[in-house]
Amino acid sequence: LFSGIWIFGSVWIRGHWLADDFPPLVYYFLPVSLIFSSVFFLVSGYFSALKNYQSNAWINIIQSVATVALFALFGKIWGIYGACFGLLLGQIPAVLWGFRAFKKFFSVRLSLRWPKKQENGMWNFALLALYSAIATQLNQLLIRTHLTDQFSEVQAGYWEALQRISNLWVPVVSVLFTSLFLPRLTQRKLRSEFMKDTFLTVVAAGGLVFLFSVTVFGIKEWLMEWLFSKEFTSAKDMMGLHLMGDVLKAMTWSFAYALLSRKKSIALLIIDLL
Repeated sequence: LFSGIWIFGSVWIRGHWLADDFPPLVYYFLPVSLIFSSVFFLVSGYFSALKNYQSNAWINIIQSVATVALFALFGKIWGIYGACFGLLLGQIPAVLWGFRAFKKFFSVRLSLRWPKKQENGMWNFALLALYSAIATQLNQLLIRTHLTDQFSEVQAGYWEALQRISNLWVPVVSVLFTSLFLPRLTQRKLRSEFMKDTFLTVVAAGGLVFLFSVTVFGIKEWLMEWLFSKEFTSAKDMMGLHLMGDVLKAMTWSFAYALLSRKKSIALLIIDLL
């Protein structure tokens, strides 16, 4: 729906929201990327509803690694055009994996009339994913706008660069959450066992991201120049606090997955909002 509005409403959107020199090719990369991403979320929701955590972990890591790698690679070669094209191509591996996963299912059943329990799982995941996607992007948009208005576009660019670096640890932690921690938490019936595993999840996720943060901080000057350019080396002065925030974010995600294992959707939405 959003892609259709973006494509067919291009005249109005480009006239009211975007600069006159906004690249037309980049404009149409976005809706195509969203269409591919929607297939990824559909397949991920399907695996979650079936409690197939291993497949869900693989599709998440494939999509995350492909997006980050192709974004960096093509962005380094062709600038903004390459970066946006890399984001588009990064969704394709997940689409191919999704087709492979759905092929057997739809060869047996061609309708979407699934069992009630499975259907509820799909809807719950879809609503959570949609809410998280909107809230995350809106939050980042507000931050970038504030930094641009109060400081400069350069400062906003530094913050965006740090966000890209932070995304590097997401695939690893996502795999641990979906393939190891979430199944364990779901199986725990006693409160003492559940609290123990929740604590271990917080420590493990926070510890891994802490090691990642220490490594990134140690090579920050080389990393900023290699991933971006020499103009971004000044962003290293803000990296320490940003990486500390990453550790806290990973620990917060641990509590979120604990709530997800107990089907506490409302509480999970509130945590995501905060």
